[in-house]
Amino acid sequence: MQQNATNCIKLHNPPGFFMAKRSVIRKRRKEVFRLIFDGKYHSQKEIAKILGVSRRTIVRDLKALENDIEREFNKRQRKREREFNKRQKEREKERRELEKKMKELFSFSLFH
Repeated sequence: MQQNATNCIKLHNPPGFFMAKRSVIRKRRKEVFRLIFDGKYHSQKEIAKILGVSRRTIVRDLKALENDIEREFNKRQRKREREFNKRQKEREKERRELEKKMKELFSFSLFH
């Protein structure tokens, strides 16, 4: 019985089906993004009508776009934090080296 169900799945989803579906979704989301930022107001219903999909699909696409933007923002934020921490460590190292040189200079001048 399970073998038949597996065969049905394979028959209904030919090779490359999911990749093709992803590219369609990606294109639709780009179009949703373009419509949102074209400077005009578009309701979810209007966007759905323009793209020929359901309003629920548009809601899902908007949520996915929001997650993508948040993920990219967080990625860039982490990069900025890493760079900041690296600069802080470099400054701290320079400060310690300068302190060491100052101590050497003052200790030398005091005793000689």
